Amino acid sequence: MNLVLLFHAVDNIDWFEKTIILLKKKFQMISIHQLNQFYKGDLKLNQTCHITVDDGDLSFYNIIFPILKKHNVPATLFVSPSICRDSSNFWFQDLEYLNEEILIKQIEKNRVLPNSFIKNKSDAKFTLKCLPIKDILAIIHKTMSLQVFSSPPRNISLTQLSEIAECNLVEIGAHTLNHPILSNENDESCAFEISESIRLLESHLGKRIRFFALPNGTPDIDFGRREIEILKENKIELCFSTEPKTLSLNDNKMSIPRFSISYGTPSFINMKLFLFKYWDCITPFWHPEIKNRKKFRKLINENYKTANTEE
Repeated sequence: MNLVLLFHAVDNIDWFEKTIILLKKKFQMISIHQLNQFYKGDLKLNQTCHITVDDGDLSFYNIIFPILKKHNVPATLFVSPSICRDSSNFWFQDLEYLNEEILIKQIEKNRVLPNSFIKNKSDAKFTLKCLPIKDILAIIHKTMSLQVFSSPPRNISLTQLSEIAECNLVEIGAHTLNHPILSNENDESCAFEISESIRLLESHLGKRIRFFALPNGTPDIDFGRREIEILKENKIELCFSTEPKTLSLNDNKMSIPRFSISYGTPSFINMKLFLFKYWDCITPFWHPEIKNRKKFRKLINENYKTANTEE
Protein backbone atom coordinates (compact mmCIF):
# COMPACT_ATOMS: atom_id res chain seq x y z
CA MET A 1 0.00 0.00 0.00
CA ASN A 2 1.28 3.45 -1.01
CA LEU A 3 -0.44 6.62 0.12
CA VAL A 4 -0.24 10.38 0.59
CA LEU A 5 -1.38 11.84 3.91
CA LEU A 6 -2.79 15.33 4.41
CA PHE A 7 -2.44 17.49 7.52
CA HIS A 8 -3.63 21.04 8.15
CA ALA A 9 -3.21 22.78 11.52
CA VAL A 10 -1.77 20.73 14.40
CA ASP A 11 -2.14 21.97 17.98
CA ASN A 12 -0.39 19.19 19.88
CA ILE A 13 3.29 18.50 19.29
CA ASP A 14 3.24 15.23 21.29
CA TRP A 15 0.36 13.91 19.19
CA PHE A 16 2.10 14.82 15.94
CA GLU A 17 5.40 13.25 17.00
CA LYS A 18 3.68 10.01 18.04
CA THR A 19 1.87 9.98 14.70
CA ILE A 20 5.12 10.41 12.76
CA ILE A 21 6.80 7.66 14.79
CA LEU A 22 3.87 5.36 14.06
CA LEU A 23 3.99 6.14 10.35
CA LYS A 24 7.75 5.48 10.20
CA LYS A 25 7.20 2.03 11.70
CA LYS A 26 4.66 1.15 9.02
CA PHE A 27 5.97 2.95 5.92
CA GLN A 28 9.02 4.13 4.10
CA MET A 29 8.62 7.92 4.18
CA ILE A 30 9.31 9.34 0.72
CA SER A 31 9.74 12.79 -0.82
CA ILE A 32 7.52 14.34 -3.48
CA HIS A 33 10.38 13.89 -5.95
CA GLN A 34 10.34 10.13 -5.36
CA LEU A 35 6.57 10.22 -5.81
CA ASN A 36 7.08 12.08 -9.09
CA GLN A 37 9.52 9.37 -10.23
CA PHE A 38 6.87 6.75 -9.39
CA TYR A 39 4.29 8.43 -11.63
CA LYS A 40 6.86 8.76 -14.42
CA GLY A 41 7.43 5.00 -14.19
CA ASP A 42 11.04 5.41 -13.04
CA LEU A 43 10.61 4.13 -9.46
CA LYS A 44 8.66 1.28 -7.93
CA LEU A 45 7.05 1.92 -4.55
CA ASN A 46 5.99 -0.53 -1.86
CA GLN A 47 4.50 0.43 1.52
CA THR A 48 5.42 4.10 1.22
CA CYS A 49 3.94 7.33 2.54
CA HIS A 50 4.37 10.98 1.62
CA ILE A 51 3.37 13.76 4.03
CA THR A 52 1.60 16.88 2.73
CA VAL A 53 0.40 19.91 4.68
CA ASP A 54 -2.06 22.48 3.29
CA ASP A 55 -2.52 26.20 4.01
CA GLY A 56 0.64 27.17 5.92
CA ASP A 57 -0.84 27.52 9.40
CA LEU A 58 1.67 28.81 11.98
CA SER A 59 1.58 25.37 13.57
CA PHE A 60 3.58 24.11 10.60
CA TYR A 61 6.49 26.32 11.63
CA ASN A 62 6.09 25.82 15.39
CA ILE A 63 5.10 22.15 15.60
CA ILE A 64 5.21 20.19 12.34
CA PHE A 65 8.48 21.49 10.91
CA PRO A 66 10.59 20.77 14.05
CA ILE A 67 9.26 17.19 14.27
CA LEU A 68 9.88 16.55 10.56
CA LYS A 69 13.49 17.69 11.02
CA LYS A 70 13.93 15.69 14.22
CA HIS A 71 12.80 12.47 12.53
CA ASN A 72 14.20 13.26 9.07
CA VAL A 73 10.82 12.95 7.34
CA PRO A 74 10.31 14.66 3.95
CA ALA A 75 7.12 16.60 3.29
CA THR A 76 5.44 19.08 0.96
CA LEU A 77 3.88 22.32 2.20
CA PHE A 78 1.21 23.96 0.03
CA VAL A 79 0.73 27.68 0.66
CA SER A 80 -1.00 30.77 -0.68
CA PRO A 81 1.80 33.33 -1.12
CA SER A 82 -0.40 36.42 -0.81
CA ILE A 83 -1.55 35.24 2.64
CA CYS A 84 2.09 34.87 3.75
CA ARG A 85 3.02 38.23 2.21
CA ASP A 86 0.16 40.18 3.78
CA SER A 87 0.20 38.43 7.18
CA SER A 88 -3.52 37.88 6.64
CA ASN A 89 -5.89 35.00 7.29
CA PHE A 90 -7.94 32.82 5.01
CA TRP A 91 -11.66 33.63 5.02
CA PHE A 92 -12.50 30.42 6.86
CA GLN A 93 -10.01 31.32 9.61
CA ASP A 94 -11.59 34.76 10.12
CA LEU A 95 -15.01 33.07 10.06
CA GLU A 96 -14.28 31.56 13.48
CA TYR A 97 -14.20 35.04 15.05
CA LEU A 98 -17.33 36.44 13.42
CA ASN A 99 -20.60 37.07 15.22
CA GLU A 100 -22.94 34.29 14.12
CA GLU A 101 -26.11 36.39 14.04
CA ILE A 102 -24.53 39.23 12.05
CA LEU A 103 -22.94 36.78 9.60
CA ILE A 104 -26.21 34.96 8.93
CA LYS A 105 -28.00 38.27 8.32
CA GLN A 106 -25.34 39.32 5.79
CA ILE A 107 -25.68 36.03 3.91
CA GLU A 108 -29.46 36.40 3.87
CA LYS A 109 -29.15 39.98 2.56
CA ASN A 110 -27.26 38.58 -0.41
CA ARG A 111 -30.29 36.39 -1.19
CA VAL A 112 -28.09 33.30 -1.27
CA LEU A 113 -30.66 31.12 0.48
CA PRO A 114 -34.22 31.68 1.71
CA ASN A 115 -34.41 33.66 4.96
CA SER A 116 -34.29 31.56 8.14
CA PHE A 117 -32.74 28.58 6.32
CA ILE A 118 -29.27 29.10 7.81
CA LYS A 119 -29.48 28.18 11.49
CA ASN A 120 -25.87 28.38 12.68
CA LYS A 121 -22.26 29.08 11.70
CA SER A 122 -21.82 25.56 10.33
CA ASP A 123 -24.68 26.18 7.89
CA ALA A 124 -23.10 29.54 7.05
CA LYS A 125 -19.78 27.86 6.22
CA PHE A 126 -21.41 25.30 3.91
CA THR A 127 -23.25 28.16 2.19
CA LEU A 128 -20.12 30.26 1.69
CA LYS A 129 -18.31 27.25 0.22
CA CYS A 130 -20.82 27.35 -2.63
CA LEU A 131 -20.06 30.97 -3.61
CA PRO A 132 -17.36 32.70 -5.70
CA ILE A 133 -14.48 34.05 -3.62
CA LYS A 134 -15.36 37.71 -4.30
CA ASP A 135 -18.81 37.16 -2.77
CA ILE A 136 -17.37 35.26 0.19
CA LEU A 137 -14.87 38.03 0.95
CA ALA A 138 -17.52 40.74 0.57
CA ILE A 139 -19.75 39.00 3.12
CA ILE A 140 -16.86 38.33 5.52
CA HIS A 141 -15.53 41.90 5.35
CA LYS A 142 -18.99 43.44 5.76
CA THR A 143 -19.61 41.27 8.81
CA MET A 144 -16.23 42.32 10.25
CA SER A 145 -17.19 46.00 9.86
CA LEU A 146 -20.40 45.50 11.86
CA GLN A 147 -18.78 44.05 14.98
CA VAL A 148 -15.80 44.54 17.23
CA PHE A 149 -13.45 42.25 15.36
CA SER A 150 -10.04 40.88 16.26
CA SER A 151 -8.44 37.92 14.52
CA PRO A 152 -4.77 37.13 15.25
CA PRO A 153 -2.51 36.25 12.29
CA ARG A 154 -2.75 32.50 11.81
CA ASN A 155 -0.27 31.74 9.03
CA ILE A 156 3.45 31.69 8.38
CA SER A 157 5.27 34.79 7.10
CA LEU A 158 7.38 35.05 3.96
CA THR A 159 10.50 35.01 6.14
CA GLN A 160 9.41 31.75 7.77
CA LEU A 161 8.47 30.35 4.37
CA SER A 162 11.97 31.10 3.07
CA GLU A 163 13.52 29.34 6.05
CA ILE A 164 11.34 26.28 5.47
CA ALA A 165 12.14 26.25 1.75
CA GLU A 166 15.88 26.23 2.47
CA CYS A 167 15.49 22.92 4.30
CA ASN A 168 16.03 20.03 1.91
CA LEU A 169 13.27 18.04 3.64
CA VAL A 170 10.37 20.32 2.70
CA GLU A 171 9.22 21.13 -0.83
CA ILE A 172 6.95 24.14 -1.32
CA GLY A 173 3.88 23.99 -3.58
CA ALA A 174 1.11 26.42 -4.49
CA HIS A 175 -2.44 26.44 -3.11
CA THR A 176 -4.16 29.37 -4.94
CA LEU A 177 -4.21 32.98 -3.69
CA ASN A 178 -7.40 33.10 -1.59
CA HIS A 179 -8.42 29.45 -1.18
CA PRO A 180 -11.56 29.58 -3.33
CA ILE A 181 -13.35 26.44 -4.37
CA LEU A 182 -12.31 26.74 -7.98
CA SER A 183 -15.45 25.22 -9.49
CA ASN A 184 -17.37 28.25 -8.14
CA GLU A 185 -15.16 30.71 -10.05
CA ASN A 186 -15.52 32.00 -13.60
CA ASP A 187 -12.78 31.17 -16.12
CA GLU A 188 -10.80 34.38 -15.53
CA SER A 189 -10.85 34.15 -11.74
CA CYS A 190 -10.00 30.44 -11.76
CA ALA A 191 -6.99 30.94 -14.05
CA PHE A 192 -5.78 33.92 -12.00
CA GLU A 193 -6.05 32.11 -8.66
CA ILE A 194 -3.93 29.25 -9.98
CA SER A 195 -1.35 31.02 -12.14
CA GLU A 196 -0.78 34.04 -9.87
CA SER A 197 -0.18 31.87 -6.81
CA ILE A 198 2.45 29.97 -8.78
CA ARG A 199 4.02 33.17 -10.12
CA LEU A 200 4.25 34.86 -6.70
CA LEU A 201 5.80 31.78 -5.10
CA GLU A 202 8.35 31.46 -7.90
CA SER A 203 9.22 35.14 -7.55
CA HIS A 204 9.73 34.90 -3.79
CA LEU A 205 11.58 31.58 -3.68
CA GLY A 206 13.58 32.04 -6.87
CA LYS A 207 12.73 28.56 -8.17
CA ARG A 208 10.13 26.90 -10.37
CA ILE A 209 6.99 25.68 -8.63
CA ARG A 210 6.16 22.19 -9.86
CA PHE A 211 3.48 21.04 -7.42
CA PHE A 212 -0.02 22.21 -6.48
CA ALA A 213 -2.82 21.28 -4.07
CA LEU A 214 -6.44 22.04 -4.90
CA PRO A 215 -8.52 23.80 -2.18
CA ASN A 216 -11.02 21.40 -0.63
CA GLY A 217 -10.07 19.08 -3.47
CA THR A 218 -13.04 16.79 -4.10
CA PRO A 219 -13.03 15.74 -7.79
CA ASP A 220 -16.07 16.82 -9.84
CA ILE A 221 -17.31 18.97 -6.95
CA ASP A 222 -14.43 21.38 -6.20
CA PHE A 223 -12.61 21.10 -9.53
CA GLY A 224 -12.86 19.46 -12.92
CA ARG A 225 -11.41 19.35 -16.42
CA ARG A 226 -11.06 23.16 -16.67
CA GLU A 227 -8.84 23.37 -13.59
CA ILE A 228 -6.72 20.42 -14.73
CA GLU A 229 -6.06 22.08 -18.10
CA ILE A 230 -5.03 25.35 -16.39
CA LEU A 231 -2.63 23.44 -14.13
CA LYS A 232 -1.07 21.74 -17.16
CA GLU A 233 -0.71 25.13 -18.89
CA ASN A 234 1.22 26.31 -15.82
CA LYS A 235 3.56 23.30 -16.10
CA ILE A 236 2.46 21.73 -12.83
CA GLU A 237 3.83 18.18 -12.65
CA LEU A 238 1.80 16.79 -9.74
CA CYS A 239 -1.43 18.16 -8.28
CA PHE A 240 -3.21 16.80 -5.22
CA SER A 241 -6.90 16.30 -4.53
CA THR A 242 -8.54 15.05 -1.33
CA GLU A 243 -10.03 11.93 -2.87
CA PRO A 244 -9.42 9.20 -0.25
CA LYS A 245 -7.64 6.46 -2.20
CA THR A 246 -4.33 4.65 -2.16
CA LEU A 247 -1.88 5.45 -4.96
CA SER A 248 -1.92 3.79 -8.37
CA LEU A 249 -0.09 4.32 -11.65
CA ASN A 250 -3.55 4.81 -13.14
CA ASP A 251 -4.04 8.02 -11.11
CA ASN A 252 -4.46 11.31 -12.94
CA LYS A 253 -1.28 13.23 -12.05
CA MET A 254 -3.42 16.38 -11.76
CA SER A 255 -5.69 14.71 -9.17
CA ILE A 256 -3.52 12.59 -6.87
CA PRO A 257 -5.51 11.14 -3.95
CA ARG A 258 -4.79 11.91 -0.29
CA PHE A 259 -6.07 10.72 3.07
CA SER A 260 -6.54 13.24 5.89
CA ILE A 261 -5.40 12.67 9.46
CA SER A 262 -6.18 15.34 12.05
CA TYR A 263 -6.67 13.59 15.40
CA GLY A 264 -6.77 10.26 17.21
CA THR A 265 -4.87 7.97 19.52
CA PRO A 266 -2.23 5.61 18.05
CA SER A 267 -4.84 2.82 18.18
CA PHE A 268 -7.36 4.91 16.25
CA ILE A 269 -4.77 5.92 13.64
CA ASN A 270 -3.68 2.29 13.32
CA MET A 271 -7.29 1.31 12.64
CA LYS A 272 -7.66 4.10 10.08
CA LEU A 273 -4.45 3.05 8.33
CA PHE A 274 -5.78 -0.52 8.17
CA LEU A 275 -9.10 0.66 6.74
CA PHE A 276 -7.45 2.83 4.06
CA LYS A 277 -7.07 -0.16 1.76
CA TYR A 278 -10.87 -0.63 1.94
CA TRP A 279 -11.73 3.08 1.81
CA ASP A 280 -13.14 2.97 -1.72
CA CYS A 281 -15.86 0.63 -0.40
CA ILE A 282 -16.53 2.57 2.82
CA THR A 283 -16.51 6.24 1.86
CA PRO A 284 -19.64 6.32 -0.40
CA PHE A 285 -21.77 5.40 2.62
CA TRP A 286 -20.49 8.12 4.94
CA HIS A 287 -19.16 11.49 3.93
CA PRO A 288 -21.24 14.16 5.72
CA GLU A 289 -19.42 17.22 4.40
CA ILE A 290 -19.84 16.24 0.75
CA LYS A 291 -23.50 15.37 1.34
CA ASN A 292 -24.12 18.71 3.07
CA ARG A 293 -22.32 20.74 0.43
CA LYS A 294 -24.24 19.03 -2.39
CA LYS A 295 -27.48 19.85 -0.57
CA PHE A 296 -26.53 23.50 -0.02
CA ARG A 297 -25.29 23.96 -3.59
CA LYS A 298 -28.58 22.60 -4.97
CA LEU A 299 -30.60 24.93 -2.73
CA ILE A 300 -28.46 27.94 -3.65
CA ASN A 301 -28.82 27.26 -7.38
CA GLU A 302 -32.58 26.89 -6.99
CA ASN A 303 -32.79 30.13 -5.00
CA TYR A 304 -30.78 32.05 -7.61
CA LYS A 305 -33.13 30.79 -10.34
CA THR A 306 -36.18 31.84 -8.33
CA ALA A 307 -34.71 35.29 -7.59
CA ASN A 308 -33.85 35.86 -11.26
CA THR A 309 -37.35 34.79 -12.35
CA GLU A 310 -38.96 37.21 -9.87
CA GLU A 311 -36.80 40.08 -11.16
